[in-house]
Amino acid sequence: MTLSEMNDIKGTQALWGISGVQVLVDVQDVRESFGRTDCLISPVGGSGEKWVQKGSLTFNEGGGK
Repeated sequence: MTLSEMNDIKGTQALWGISGVQVLVDVQDVRESFGRTDCLISPVGGSGEKWVQKGSLTFNEGGGK
């Protein structure tokens, strides 16, 4: 993933699925680690943050290319 693609993801919203529940999250940061792309997310309606693999997120059209 290029730096430009990483910057395109930052600041977007996505759905993150966990235990059968879809949570709307803000993507705070993006990093490459051991050949995969990770995103730092925080819930829109709550608190906290977590690094997750980009593949676990569902982006709206135009986001998370």
